[in-house]
Amino acid sequence: MHASSGLDHRDDIGPVKHPDLISRDFMRLVAIWSIVPAWLIGGAFLGWLVDQWLHTFPYGVGIGLVLGLVLSVRDIMRLRDSL
Repeated sequence: MHASSGLDHRDDIGPVKHPDLISRDFMRLVAIWSIVPAWLIGGAFLGWLVDQWLHTFPYGVGIGLVLGLVLSVRDIMRLRDSL
């Protein structure tokens, strides 16, 4: 067993990943799938608040959704680059 590789070599079934590596990959997947809805909901909510304040519905919500989409793509690209 090599501690640096993160893999155990077993003759009967081949290399097996350690549970901590599987959970790290799972958490990255969860992070990616949670970024988009979080930014979209947050952007729409902030846009709605601006619309309520300035009486400009639906423009603030639309701008908030577009900004949320742009920021979610930015965060996904940052997460991808950190891999």
